[in-house]
Amino acid sequence: MSTATAPPPTAVTTTAPAPSPVSTATAPPPTAVTTTAPAPSPTPAPAVSSSAAVPQLIIAEVVADLPAYDRDDWNHWIDTDGDCQNTRHEVLITESLAPVTFTNNQGCTAANGEWLAPFTGTTVTVARDLDVDHLVPLANAHRSGGWAWDADRKEAYANNMAYANHLIAVTASANRSKGARGPEEWKPPDEGYWCDYALSWMSVKHTWGLTVTSSEWAALMEMIGTCGTEVLVDEAGKSSSAEVPATPAPLPPTAVAVTTAAPAAEARYDPNGPDRNCGDFDTWAEANAFFLAAGGPDEDRHRLDSDRDGTPCTSLPGAPSTPTSSAVDSVIITLTSQNESGQDGTATLTAHGNQTEVVVEVAPGAAGVEQPIHIHGGTCNELGSVEFPLTNMTDGRSTTTVDATLESLLDHAHAINGHKSGPEVTVYIACGNIN
Repeated sequence: MSTATAPPPTAVTTTAPAPSPVSTATAPPPTAVTTTAPAPSPTPAPAVSSSAAVPQLIIAEVVADLPAYDRDDWNHWIDTDGDCQNTRHEVLITESLAPVTFTNNQGCTAANGEWLAPFTGTTVTVARDLDVDHLVPLANAHRSGGWAWDADRKEAYANNMAYANHLIAVTASANRSKGARGPEEWKPPDEGYWCDYALSWMSVKHTWGLTVTSSEWAALMEMIGTCGTEVLVDEAGKSSSAEVPATPAPLPPTAVAVTTAAPAAEARYDPNGPDRNCGDFDTWAEANAFFLAAGGPDEDRHRLDSDRDGTPCTSLPGAPSTPTSSAVDSVIITLTSQNESGQDGTATLTAHGNQTEVVVEVAPGAAGVEQPIHIHGGTCNELGSVEFPLTNMTDGRSTTTVDATLESLLDHAHAINGHKSGPEVTVYIACGNIN
């Protein structure tokens, strides 16, 4: 099994009778605090004792002009040891309370087991009903200082299994409800898990040298109040602040910089309600508040961030200026033969406003046979339901225009999967992951 090298989690145990006041940087100009993360060395998860100290994390607010978050920068679900099990399935195998079964004889993809999903306190037996959650989400780590890390350190964070609670299997619905929100905006529905959640959150942030906002710290202290043991805040962990330019300069891979900003506007609509688009908002501030409340860049359930740069609705008044656009006009997907079909090829996806043209070409074509092909949710290893049926391939070619933006297809896991024929639709002949 693979484990990504990471700094050692600092064991913290907790619960204070009442939150200790914590000082924050409040100077008029943006301020920044820099810290260095400890050297790598795995340690066990924190254990609760009758009296213990929790680390005083660096408290600093976040500004809107940090480098844009891009989930693709945090390479995750990798197969470090080449055993065909990526990080997601390593976590599922490790956390299952019963022997895991797999989708095929190769043992790469978990199918069934027994998992206690901690956010909800429910038992799950089907792997596809679970998400593997970054306890401190990638987008949160980015805005807490991880934006300054190099690609290797981001990958190590995204796949870290050295600390048991860094990655956890949770119900898909709970994970998507949480999105990229911190404890000041979202807490597990199961209040019995609040103590462990807060302890683990603080341990991850302390280990990786990440900051917390003042509201985040207050929420953590509230959750720690449910632990039932005496907790002392380690005042030695406090740090001073220093003035820096409004736009942070790049730092070495293990350093963190955070600056102050005004609080975000309140969400105008219910983030869990009907779909919204950018035209529903008068200003960027309103759209951004709704975007963050609905899960932010990690979720974007309303598809407000069409160019996947972490900033929604950039056409609205008040939107941050962006010197360049990262919108994608066209992508080519490789389709790999399945079940020894000998058919492989490409799918070219081209953006046309709110629609996408999908041109599929595989060779050799099946002469005289129409071969169904679809866009599924999920990946070739874990195909979900059909989201967009495509025109059947004739002589190895299909052209279809689907009612979805290219950005939305790239934003979430999708796969293009071809079938042998109508009567043999369960036999797959070629498949390729869109993202």
